[in-house]
Amino acid sequence: MKKNFPIATLISARQELEASQRTLKSDKAAWTAVRKTLNDATRKVLDEQVNLLFARDICAYFWSAQKPDLDQVMMSLRQLYQQGASARSLNNYELGEFNLAMVVKSMMYIEDRQVLALTLELVQLTIIADADVYSQKAYMGNGGSVCLELACVGLGWGLREGDTCATTQEQYMACYQVFLWLIEKPEVMAAKYHNLDPFALFFGLHATGYGNYEVVAPIHDKVTCTMISLGFLPFSTSYPESEWSDMGSVSSFLGRTKDEKWINLLFPNEHPLLMRYLQAWEKAMIPAPLNILLNNFSASNTGRKIFKAYFSPGPHWLIAGMIRHIPGMLFSLVTRNEKQLLAPFLKNYKRQLSILQNEKGQSLLQYAQHTRGVKADTIQLLREANIPFPAYGQ
Repeated sequence: MKKNFPIATLISARQELEASQRTLKSDKAAWTAVRKTLNDATRKVLDEQVNLLFARDICAYFWSAQKPDLDQVMMSLRQLYQQGASARSLNNYELGEFNLAMVVKSMMYIEDRQVLALTLELVQLTIIADADVYSQKAYMGNGGSVCLELACVGLGWGLREGDTCATTQEQYMACYQVFLWLIEKPEVMAAKYHNLDPFALFFGLHATGYGNYEVVAPIHDKVTCTMISLGFLPFSTSYPESEWSDMGSVSSFLGRTKDEKWINLLFPNEHPLLMRYLQAWEKAMIPAPLNILLNNFSASNTGRKIFKAYFSPGPHWLIAGMIRHIPGMLFSLVTRNEKQLLAPFLKNYKRQLSILQNEKGQSLLQYAQHTRGVKADTIQLLREANIPFPAYGQ
């Protein structure tokens, strides 16, 4: 098994991201120009009207049985924004008055396409009007989630039933559009958000019960490609204690996935357009999580087979990185007779393994022959790879 990374999808995803953010930037510049013409008193009056519209009419539309006319609400909101009204002073608290994050969360319950289109316009206009997307939250049972986090959750689940889950392709596409408006480079995200790793969140949710993938696969893979092209990693770098977003959870999940549909996305072959992602991986290669990553592939026969099939056909940066950063793990694999996990190392990195020694100066073959429990077929595998058996002291 050797699947190529979908470079065409990555290029398409980057083009969509750039076009979406270019339009948003242009519209925001036009809004800012109008805003600058206003005096403080006028700004205050207009902003209070936006706050009132969200607290009363927009809240009522999404949360009340008696709903106002959304077309009329949107007409009023457009007029306010066109006059330079700002959404910056909308409430941030997830249990407070209605805000932009609550609108994004509400998209998951909208089945009418026309209403969903108007809701998406509401989100876009409010972002343009300087809403505090980094702080406004909606209640998620965890103290609240910001707009980008909500979009990543909707995208991360696939199509499935449940709170904050997209159940239709239209809802999934709406989450994707919000994602395109709000995603930024990792270094920008780290400065503006508190403990939000969007790729870790997006991919970590797969392991807890991904919904229908085939229906949303083209968009799902564009989200993945966008994250990768920006240099995000599929595990947490700022919130390591999160159980769903550590490096090991990636392999644990893939090791349970029989059709291994995502392994080529997470561990692509080297390509010039993937340099930010590969550079981020290199920085993250430290012994403890790398050990967990490799061990989790050995947690099941499925994981072993996937590891061997995917990494054996040719040299791969992850295998090379493991030899550099956790060479001792190769001796552990020998002790455990993990022949399928050893196979990619022995096939593609014979020279590196031929000079590998443990703290006693033993080669892998010496270690195997002097270690109780190592089976004959494991020793034969090392011999076939021409691992040397030098005399001690050489």
